[in-house]
Amino acid sequence: MSFEAPTNWEDNYGTRMQGFLYPPANGSYRFWIASDDNSELWLSTDVNPANKSKIAYVPDWTEPYEWSKFVSQHSDWIALAAGQKYYIEALQKEGTGDDNLAVTWERPGIVGGDPIEGQYLSPWTGSWVATDVEGDMLGVNSSVWMRIEFVLEEGQSDLFDTLTLRMRYEDGFVAYLNGVEVASCNAPSPVQWDSTADSKRPIENASVFEEINLNAFLGTLQSGKSVLAIHGLNDSKHDGDFLILPELVAARNRVVPQ
Repeated sequence: MSFEAPTNWEDNYGTRMQGFLYPPANGSYRFWIASDDNSELWLSTDVNPANKSKIAYVPDWTEPYEWSKFVSQHSDWIALAAGQKYYIEALQKEGTGDDNLAVTWERPGIVGGDPIEGQYLSPWTGSWVATDVEGDMLGVNSSVWMRIEFVLEEGQSDLFDTLTLRMRYEDGFVAYLNGVEVASCNAPSPVQWDSTADSKRPIENASVFEEINLNAFLGTLQSGKSVLAIHGLNDSKHDGDFLILPELVAARNRVVPQ
């Protein structure tokens, strides 16, 4: 993963690349954006997108990695702090013909040229986060428990043919449906109340739903109140990246007359 979009793949579309930037050192940074067609680069003073400001833009178009065609392509020097997380966003509008989008930087001791590497980025999760557990987990514990209650009407549980657990997660989890373990990923066995994930999961994978077939556990559904419980696991209590976003999907296959 890097701060770069696919090239030459479509016409008449727009792109928004958004996420978080992690500066590796204290100091002054300068950013460049290149694109076809026009684009804008926005950076916040913190994690809040509401505090973003436009720092560079392409008024027309450039070749891939053509960082110096327009004066407006580069930002002023911006003071950033190591260990802090900053919201960053690139917008691009493509008409027809070739298309590209990339962002690079100059940072203390390093002159830019290649797109910003994935080790300094993480995906935007603002629209996914309902509960912020940083204060309860960071530096305290690598595990968290959550319960999601839902209700099925009498006999409704017998109507479903398929059951799927969809998970966005970083780094691991164990899932239970009405007290029965139904799925686990990147989790130790046996799992303890304060377990850590088996390994660090690539953060770019957390933005994509992983689908797990739970058809074998259809009988675990019950009329009345049911509980989906998730034991979320971070790879370390000192790791600031953590996400658990479950979706339980029950469906019935239907034959449509032709």
